[in-house]
Amino acid sequence: MMNNEQNSKSNSKIMLISSAVILILVFVVLVSRLGSNSPSQSSDTSQLSQPEFIKEKINAPITLDTYVKNALTCGSLAVTDEYIFYSNTEGLYRINKDGSNKLELEVGEILNINIHNNYLYYTKRISEDKTIQNTNYTHNIIKQSFDGSEKTEITSVNCQRVGSMLVANDLIIYKLIIFEADGGKNNSGEQTGKLVSKYSAIAIDNYEQKGDISEEQYNSVMSLYYPFNQTELDQYLRTDYENFSVKSSKYTIGDTMYFEARRMKEPRDSAIFSISKKDSKLNLITEYYVVTENNSTIENSLTGFCYNENDNSLYYILSSRKKPKDGSSFGEKLELCKLDLSNNSITVIDTIFESEDF
Repeated sequence: MMNNEQNSKSNSKIMLISSAVILILVFVVLVSRLGSNSPSQSSDTSQLSQPEFIKEKINAPITLDTYVKNALTCGSLAVTDEYIFYSNTEGLYRINKDGSNKLELEVGEILNINIHNNYLYYTKRISEDKTIQNTNYTHNIIKQSFDGSEKTEITSVNCQRVGSMLVANDLIIYKLIIFEADGGKNNSGEQTGKLVSKYSAIAIDNYEQKGDISEEQYNSVMSLYYPFNQTELDQYLRTDYENFSVKSSKYTIGDTMYFEARRMKEPRDSAIFSISKKDSKLNLITEYYVVTENNSTIENSLTGFCYNENDNSLYYILSSRKKPKDGSSFGEKLELCKLDLSNNSITVIDTIFESEDF
């Protein structure tokens, strides 16, 4: 009888100890999993290949001068006190602010124009084939002097497109959009798959120093502050301009914000507005109306903005698309425009592209 009681007590102790051990193990596993799933930047960047120089510069605050702001807001334009640099569907050009002395600097599909230390930086897609979307192409990152006399190919990357690029903090920081095929094909015979993003940086003074950066690091560099957010602007628009919605072209000077808006219903007119934190009063600067003529409609949209302190002006590209009612291919015209902020007057500097069917 005594032996049975002792055995029972021993078994109870063993069960208690075993239960305690199991609970401890479960707790340890849960803590370790929670720790591994935490979205901390340190765990994200610890697995990236980053030279010390890039690690130091990418984590340092960005000096947000006008050139940096311009590059963040518009990759097709850049402006100095003397010149405007722009890309269209055919190449990269320099033009005087009065529209004179146009100079072709590069031929091809040019994007992501930056100005840094009196040099241009930009990306160029090598292939001229624009019909295949689900594939990757070679893109070059290039540095060039303002007059085109010096040109350096910094690096080549393979991607569907270079989503964006910024030259700041002695780095070239860029985002690649890469197509990853899954082995299938769609109805057009193109590969099927998905698009993934990759973030990288290169030292300006030593192109051998390059490495990947995290999405968090990239976003911290590429973010801009605006005095009004999208929801606030849409609320102001609804009061006086029903059915208008804010588009991507925006710029802030001091406490005043300039932005493009477009009507969401037909006719899809576009407009430029400004609004200041001083009074939160919406100001219509200009409106681009839809034009109907000869069985076609012409709709307008903006690519911009770039600012220059010297003449207190915003520069942008006005895109006019002519859409035939029979659904055939549309024509396009691009105009380089200047908005003088001293009196809100608008000047068309030059027609920088016009297709034959416009």
